[in-house]
Amino acid sequence: MSRRNSSIELMRLLACLSVIAIHVGMPAWLNGEVELPALTVACVTGDAVAVFFSITGCFWFTSAKGFGRSVLDFLRGILLPALLTVLASSLLADWLKSPGFAPVLSSPDWSSLWQGLIHLNADLWPAICGHLWYVFVMGELLLARPIVRLFVQKKLHWPLYLLMAGDLLLRLLQELSLLNPDWGWRIPVLPYAFPALAEMLLGWFLWQRREQLAKKKWLPLAGAAGFLAVTALRVWVQQGFYLRFGYGLMQYWNRSFSLLILLSLYCVFLPLKLPERLGQVICRLAACSFGVYLIHVAVIEKLTYLPSPVPGTGCLIWLQAFFASLTGSLWMNRLLYALFSALLIFAICAVPVFLWQLTRRKVASLWKKVGKS
Repeated sequence: MSRRNSSIELMRLLACLSVIAIHVGMPAWLNGEVELPALTVACVTGDAVAVFFSITGCFWFTSAKGFGRSVLDFLRGILLPALLTVLASSLLADWLKSPGFAPVLSSPDWSSLWQGLIHLNADLWPAICGHLWYVFVMGELLLARPIVRLFVQKKLHWPLYLLMAGDLLLRLLQELSLLNPDWGWRIPVLPYAFPALAEMLLGWFLWQRREQLAKKKWLPLAGAAGFLAVTALRVWVQQGFYLRFGYGLMQYWNRSFSLLILLSLYCVFLPLKLPERLGQVICRLAACSFGVYLIHVAVIEKLTYLPSPVPGTGCLIWLQAFFASLTGSLWMNRLLYALFSALLIFAICAVPVFLWQLTRRKVASLWKKVGKS
């Protein structure tokens, strides 16, 4: 088997596009009214982070890497790029909000940068770095990896199944308590590391059974039907929740619906066999996903303030208005806007990410040659 599985990498790529679509999405709840097309897009894309966690789980617990190597990879490949993104976002904060490309440097708030790091709280960083909470959760999961890996190696799986079942139960109880405030009790929101670990274990569980699942020819169709059915139910429940309570709940990645969506997606993608050339292209694009994740909010910020063909209107607002009147169908307009904006921002982000990866590979290759000479 190749180093990267193209079907899994396709899931990663779609999850990356979904994250972007979330951050450029139209509000589903505005002025006391629910817009069903926007809510549907939010529910379809809402589990992107859950997909990322589950894909990590496919390989993390069976990898031969020791704990020390895993920590080094995390510091070098995840934490350091995230910290550089925070620093760059702080330095370019005024430039990102300017209408042009003339260089403008800001003075970073070193205290908030430091406080965010020591408290493991991305909300203390600039607003455009709030999505980097994911990095801290990955750090917490790194501490749990040796224990879970030990259970996997010893084939002692029942504690892992119990954890997944407990996570599902807690999600359901939390949602039921929020849907029924008259009960007088509420399950508190658990730290993100707990549902993230359960989603990683679900990815591991399904990946270990990929060969058996791939033999079931009916599975992709059943997975697609399950995805549509769960999404429709999710939209209906969240619509009622908006009308009753006025805030979002069910469209997020750590809900009970998310586990059903993950199960449906793996049923669709695990048996998928892509042509070799297409698979290579998808793997190359998916390799940019973490870099794109890091900087896509900054690109969205710049597009918000960058002038458009309509004077006084930013590019992103103009794009929303353009697609809002593109066809006579609001559903089609919202879907086209989400798809186009996600692809556009991914392409803009992927260029510097790809150039950075290419430069790093060239430097590494040159360094090896110098070492051998």
